[in-house]
Amino acid sequence: MSAEDSGHEIPPRRVFGVSPQRRRPYIFPPDVVRRLLEAAGALGPPGSLRPHTYRTLLGLLVTCGLGISEALALQLPVIRLAAQ
Repeated sequence: MSAEDSGHEIPPRRVFGVSPQRRRPYIFPPDVVRRLLEAAGALGPPGSLRPHTYRTLLGLLVTCGLGISEALALQLPVIRLAAQ
């Protein structure tokens, strides 16, 4: 805005303090992802939904780049199928 109107002021850098540094994201290698998904699929007790739930959760985290809080907050009306 200040380029178009000199009445707009640009505050000096760090006037609001130092911005926090974000941690650099870590991208798991494919073999580690495969082992995590296999381990999740082996969770017990036998016949429960637990292994399917954890495999799905980990798959969402890895393939969609979701954070854990985003994945846990997903609700069915929010999910859009690609075929629709």
